[in-house]
Amino acid sequence: MLIKDWILCLICVAAMVFLFCSCEWKAAKYSNKWRILFLLPAITCILHFILLGEEWCLLGIYLGGWIAGIGFFTVKASVRRRSLVTAMVLCCLSVPVCYCSDSYRKPNYVADFEQGFECMQEHYSLTEYKEVNWEGLYEEYLPLFEKAEKEHDEVANCIAWNAFCNEFYDAHTGYAPNGDVEAMTQSVCERVMGNDYGLATICLTSGEYVAVLIEENSPAYKAGIRTGTVITEWNGKTPEEWQELCSKRMEQCMICGNRENQRFYEGCFLGGIGDEQVTVAYINEMGEEETVTLDAVGNYYERFEKMACLLTYKEPKANLSVVELDKDTVLLNVNMMQFDSESMNSSDYSSVQATIREQLIPYREQGVTNLIIDLRNNGGGSTKMAQAIVSLVAEGEHFWAADGAYQEATGEYEVLNSYTYTGENLWQDGEIVVLVNSGSNSAANHCMSALQQLEHVTVIGLSEPAGAAQGVVGERLEGGWLNFSGTLVLDEAGDIWIDSDATGEPRLLVDERVPLDERAIKEIFENGEDYVLNYALEYLEQTK
Repeated sequence: MLIKDWILCLICVAAMVFLFCSCEWKAAKYSNKWRILFLLPAITCILHFILLGEEWCLLGIYLGGWIAGIGFFTVKASVRRRSLVTAMVLCCLSVPVCYCSDSYRKPNYVADFEQGFECMQEHYSLTEYKEVNWEGLYEEYLPLFEKAEKEHDEVANCIAWNAFCNEFYDAHTGYAPNGDVEAMTQSVCERVMGNDYGLATICLTSGEYVAVLIEENSPAYKAGIRTGTVITEWNGKTPEEWQELCSKRMEQCMICGNRENQRFYEGCFLGGIGDEQVTVAYINEMGEEETVTLDAVGNYYERFEKMACLLTYKEPKANLSVVELDKDTVLLNVNMMQFDSESMNSSDYSSVQATIREQLIPYREQGVTNLIIDLRNNGGGSTKMAQAIVSLVAEGEHFWAADGAYQEATGEYEVLNSYTYTGENLWQDGEIVVLVNSGSNSAANHCMSALQQLEHVTVIGLSEPAGAAQGVVGERLEGGWLNFSGTLVLDEAGDIWIDSDATGEPRLLVDERVPLDERAIKEIFENGEDYVLNYALEYLEQTK
């Protein structure tokens, strides 16, 4: 029996006991208003019903509350007492009913899964492209939802949805539960990620695993582990031997969109593996291997979240703001592909172009040659706005994208409508660098892909973009909302635009991958620098 229902039962019974003992009070000769207390159980039941939902296994408590209300309408102590005893018996009987009934507070996780699954099976636009085995997925994931429902485990339900959605390698596919999504995300991560041992781990581009975010004065710190210390063994195994578990944990709480970004984040989950203690082998400052035993000091989620924020960090700037970085370089910051309600409703983004144009032209007139367009952590929005941004710096007429449909008879995609744009060539003869990361998705991917086709553009990132481009649809479930790709967006050749195929490997790749090396680790985790932006500035300096 859930605590919220225990509270209802205890409040009602306590009120009834009090009323039973006081039903002969002579307070009526002063005032009859005290009789309203007999309505307290009924009012409590009504509020519980409205705020927390009905549960028919609590019918005894509901009826008891109304029966107790009889005392409001009569002054006879014997009638009041009989009604209160009846009400208390009904309340108490509800307790064993709740414990013995299989239907008590039964969540509809299985029904939700079947509804969402059937909707995706019918409407998911990338079924053929990603070679989705619907029958196999149903057989694999149904038991997880059945178990979550049997145990009334909302966290397990969200974990199952995350793992299911990760099967598609599609950053447009995800599940959001009703209520406080942030709180549920934290609950999921805390269950999945394991214990905190005073440090976090990350896998470098070289394949080495290193420590970061070491708790100062912790056993790890006192043993000599510092930012960038190489980890050779974790709990008796090499980091590589834990890769499968790291991958499983990641799939249960993160939607990465493609295998490359999964590989980027997998190593971050190593730091949470273990029980109450973990043994860590590492290379000390003398180049020798040492081992230390570390006690769990909490949950790994908080440290992991801080690490993820630092890996995707960029200095906060207003959307569409232009900032001078040095005498040769300005930065256009694009936080989201949304500008204002007027442009969203009309799809006229001339105001976006005017805003950016007015900021850039003075710098071009001053001789500034380098433009950095920052699309990091841009989750998307309007593809029309993305097109408006690209058209400012492109030259001539270009293909943008096409609406498409899959033809079962031919097994091919058919172009329905093609869209083009004409560029202004506002940045002619200048160098353009585009910054992206794993948080760049949807319309930000559209923007990056179009910019990448231009000769004077280089895309730079510490990780790959999320890589989803299809139109998004959603299905309202009883327990939450399921999003997935529901319409087709094709390229000029009539093929799927941007999204990874059945292998999960990304098709939209950066031109210059920022190496996650010793220098990067120091700058990001010790100095708090925007390392990717600094790397871009160095890149532009080298191209002079």
